[in-house]
Amino acid sequence: MKILVIRHETTVLNEKGLINSQLDDELSDTGKKDLLILVKKLNNEKIDVIYSSPLKRALQTAQPIAKDHENLEIITDKRLMEVDFGEFTGKSWESVNEIFHQGKSSDMLNTYKYDVSEYGGESYDQVKNRVYSFIEDLIKTDNKDALIVTHGGVIRLFYLYFKNQKVQTFPNGSIHTFFK
Repeated sequence: MKILVIRHETTVLNEKGLINSQLDDELSDTGKKDLLILVKKLNNEKIDVIYSSPLKRALQTAQPIAKDHENLEIITDKRLMEVDFGEFTGKSWESVNEIFHQGKSSDMLNTYKYDVSEYGGESYDQVKNRVYSFIEDLIKTDNKDALIVTHGGVIRLFYLYFKNQKVQTFPNGSIHTFFK
């Protein structure tokens, strides 16, 4: 089983340096242009099933890929949603940095031990449990080659699960390959 995991394309809030978290943010004009290139990159990939976070930015990334692959159905799963940053959602990364002293941008996620549950969000363990639950259900399927469109915080956990590797940040629209 081959698993392609894609980080959604660039959004309006990404460009403003704001925390998307679980907001239903739209792809920006740049994201829409980059999506055309991504679809072409995936043109010759064998894809049997597509899973996506239900958030708009992930679905907007998944839809043209599905269309290009014989109009495959997109199966949404809430376990693929981005980390919930609670009251920091929609705010600047600097507001998180001032409280958690993690440096720039999403460095907090790079610690693999974040916890914003006291601010109405999720802890690392909560996110890990839901993502691992999805992965374990996925690998029980009948070995179909899967494409998954999700978010940066989730992709870090795919690396940890399949490769026992902690990764830092990666660009929107990036493709990551894993094997069962």
